[in-house]
Amino acid sequence: MQTLKHKRRRSASASLSRVLSAVTPHGSPQPSVQVQGSMLIDDCIKWLEENQGVQEEGMFRISGEKIIIDNISAKYAKGDKVNLTKLVEGKHHVVSGLLKQFLRELKEPLLTFDLFDSWMAGYRAEGTEEQIKALRNVIAKLPPWNRSILKRVLGYVYQVCLNSHVNKMESNNLAIVFAPTLLRSRTDDPMSVLNDDRRALVQFLIDHYTELFSDAPESPAPPVVLQCTASAVLGEPLFLQQELDRLKEKVTQKRRRLADKSDGEADVLATSQDTTGCCSI
Repeated sequence: MQTLKHKRRRSASASLSRVLSAVTPHGSPQPSVQVQGSMLIDDCIKWLEENQGVQEEGMFRISGEKIIIDNISAKYAKGDKVNLTKLVEGKHHVVSGLLKQFLRELKEPLLTFDLFDSWMAGYRAEGTEEQIKALRNVIAKLPPWNRSILKRVLGYVYQVCLNSHVNKMESNNLAIVFAPTLLRSRTDDPMSVLNDDRRALVQFLIDHYTELFSDAPESPAPPVVLQCTASAVLGEPLFLQQELDRLKEKVTQKRRRLADKSDGEADVLATSQDTTGCCSI
């Protein structure tokens, strides 16, 4: 029985690996993988958004259960319709692990091999403004699918970072998780990413998400905080929503007072006109 289960686990994982093995000459996955990958990424992020993933301690750092992740991955690989709510049993780290595994198993990293030197050169530019300018140019050179997925993923990672006072995942911690997955050269091993500027580059992409993707409409970021740090409480979405609700309530109350005042003045005017009419008869 154990051997049979082991074989099933291996076949489920292998089926996904076979699907992910094909890439176009430009470093983007084949169209079939793009469709499945877009569904998987979108499903994962939507589930995390709907289930307060940004509040979960250790988001993206803590691993989910591998067997569940592999089984769900295989369903996406086969093109099955997937209901994450039924399959993940409320486990946030299974969903985040599913997202990370998909990106990690791509034959070519999301930021592509061909642009590796451009990413490094952009990060090493003099001054923050020049870094942002250079990196925006590199982002524009990505294949459309890669650029779209990068924006979607970093948009949510940025939200996680904004809630780091709750989930303990600041941008440097998130960069350690995502750097080996997002950016590799053709010749190095995954651990070497922690010994050069790649981790710092990914941290920069997270910290400056709003500036780097300001013209991309799919995943708008909160406008208050431009850099993601542990003290970025004012940028927290929950805070902004509460503040917006408070201002709306003040406007509503003021409108009611003005309406009541107008009604009162109208009543006085009507009474005055009635009185004048009686006296003139």
